[in-house]
Amino acid sequence: MGDPRRASDKELESLYYDFLIAYVCESCGEVRSEDDAESKATALIPDGCTCPNNGGGDCPWCLAKEEAMDWQPEPGEQFICASCDKKAAGKP
Repeated sequence: MGDPRRASDKELESLYYDFLIAYVCESCGEVRSEDDAESKATALIPDGCTCPNNGGGDCPWCLAKEEAMDWQPEPGEQFICASCDKKAAGKP
């Protein structure tokens, strides 16, 4: 999209809705961030990053973080933050 000032109200509403689905937690309203991606990676790989320079590599934790950062919703899905994901799974 170009200049948003030239977009119709309907286009702006559609873009805003797409943003909400992909970036705002449906349970608590938290906005998707790098911290959330790190929490999700740590939930999957509790030992954390094992790259030689401690980050930005191809270790399982870094790959899990990258996947969380790049997540895009499938039809019918909406972003859920790591905290709400934990609560739903019954973890403290």
